[in-house]
Amino acid sequence: MLIEKAYAKAYGGYYKIHSGILSEAFRDLTGAPPRLYKLEEAQNSTEKANKIYNKIKKAFKTTYLVAGGTKPHPTIPEFKKPNGLIMGHAYSILDLDKVVRNNQEVRLIQLRNP
Repeated sequence: MLIEKAYAKAYGGYYKIHSGILSEAFRDLTGAPPRLYKLEEAQNSTEKANKIYNKIKKAFKTTYLVAGGTKPHPTIPEFKKPNGLIMGHAYSILDLDKVVRNNQEVRLIQLRNP
């Protein structure tokens, strides 16, 4: 909470950082270059999806800052998708795992709505 207050003050208030871009905030706070992975690019490719999942898993295990987010809805603020995710929202990644369901491996990412 204290870091958030300081970050907001540096940018001139909370309204200026509301719905900001996670990768920019991580770069500002750590000085490290961010990596951005767009899951829609892997929608129809198991190989791409596996690569992205493995990169996120590796970053998570090495204790890098890892988070996710959704694009905003073009007309409805905080539109809730059928899968429960809110569009235009940031999520903390708490854990990653794989399970087998109906003889198929399913990759899971546990999210938290901060």
